[in-house]
Amino acid sequence: MTREINDNKGLPYMVAGFLDDHSAKIGQQIHGIPVLGPIADLSEYVFKVKAQEVLIAIPSASRDQMQRIVDLCRGCEIPFKTLPGLGELISDKVSIKTIRDVSYKDLLGRPPVRLELEQIGDVLAGKTVLVTGAGGSIGSELCRQIVRFHPSTLVLMDASEQNLYQIEMELLHEYGFKNYVAVLGKVQDKALLESLFPHYRPAVVFHAAAYKHVPMVERNPWEGVYNNIFASKRLMEVSV
Repeated sequence: MTREINDNKGLPYMVAGFLDDHSAKIGQQIHGIPVLGPIADLSEYVFKVKAQEVLIAIPSASRDQMQRIVDLCRGCEIPFKTLPGLGELISDKVSIKTIRDVSYKDLLGRPPVRLELEQIGDVLAGKTVLVTGAGGSIGSELCRQIVRFHPSTLVLMDASEQNLYQIEMELLHEYGFKNYVAVLGKVQDKALLESLFPHYRPAVVFHAAAYKHVPMVERNPWEGVYNNIFASKRLMEVSV
C-alpha cells in the first residue's frame, strides 16, 4: 500500500507515519517512513504530523481492536478509512482501490444476521401491534420497520407528548401509514394498560419503554427499578 502511494504521486495520499503496538517496530522505518509510536498515542501524532486522515490497515483486526481505533479517531475528530477484512482480501491484492469507509460490519466481529423477512411478515402482517416507548430511539426505529410488514393497526404508546407526536407525523407523512393509534401514557399506569389491551387486543407487543442511560439510572436507582422492572412486569402480566 505504502509502496503504491510512493510510486504514484498522482494519488491523493502522502503517508506521514505509521502507528504500531509492536514495540520492536517503533523507531524503525518502512519504505523510508517512520513508525512513530503505539496506536494509543494516535491523537498525539495526528497533531504532530498534521494528519488529515487515518487509514486503519489491519485486515485481521478483531471487533474490539477496530472499535478501539475508531473511538480514538472519533476523539481526534479526524476522518478514517480501513482495508477490507482478511476474508474479503483472499482473492484481491491490497491496493488503494480497496480502501473504504469503516462499516458496522467491521465492528460486529461476526457475520451480520440476516432477518427472516417472510417469517417476520407472518407474525406482523394484518395484526394489531403495540409498541411501548414508541417515540424513543429504539421504539421509533421499531415502528419504522414494523410498518413495512403492513400491520392492521399499530398502537403507539409513549409518555412523551413530543416524541409521540414526532413518530406519529413521521409514519403518516414519510411512510404514508395511517393505521395507527397514538396513546399518551406510561406503562406504569395499570389502569391504562387494563383498558388498552381489551380495547385494541394487540397480537404482538414490543416493549421499548425503558430507561437506558446507565449513569443517569445509577443516580436515580428507584426510578430505574420502577420503570424498567416493575412496569415491565406489569406489561407482561397484562399481555398474557
